[in-house]
Amino acid sequence: MTVLEHHRTAAALHIAKVELRERERGNHYDADRAHDRLVDTVEASRWPRTLLFGVARRLGRERALAVGIDRDTVELAVRL
Repeated sequence: MTVLEHHRTAAALHIAKVELRERERGNHYDADRAHDRLVDTVEASRWPRTLLFGVARRLGRERALAVGIDRDTVELAVRL
């Protein structure tokens, strides 16, 4: 993983945390905007599945599923 990809993973993790925080506060408009930014960040990645593994591993099972990461990716990331 390159330095740029490491920074993208950190950015995606931050964006996912913002999405979760805004949903908890009931601010769905900002949560949806954060989710769109998360999707854009993942799509811009050279290795999107690796980026999602890193985010899912750091967020944990429940929170990763809450931001929309697919169950197979989450389960594999949590097991590793």
